[in-house]
Amino acid sequence: MKQLFPWIALCIGLIISLVLWAFNPLAAEADHKLPLLTALLMSEFGFILNASAAGISIRNYFKAASGKFSLLAFPVNLILAMHLLYTGFTLWSGIAG
Repeated sequence: MKQLFPWIALCIGLIISLVLWAFNPLAAEADHKLPLLTALLMSEFGFILNASAAGISIRNYFKAASGKFSLLAFPVNLILAMHLLYTGFTLWSGIAG
């Protein structure tokens, strides 16, 4: 299960990112907007999930539990985690600003 977790987290993170993109809570003209608190919670959950998956994929690589295929998940999960962190900060500054 530890070998599959980074890939499962990647899929969940992509789904969260696409939902946040489709139902942008800061868009003024959108009829179907996501509530802002829900969007913040989704971006935070996605960040934590993908950041932990990046750590697990590095740990699996150094334990030699899996090959280079596991190392491929590390940068993708890390980039997605940083994207979701940036999205969360953007939503938060949209509240304050």
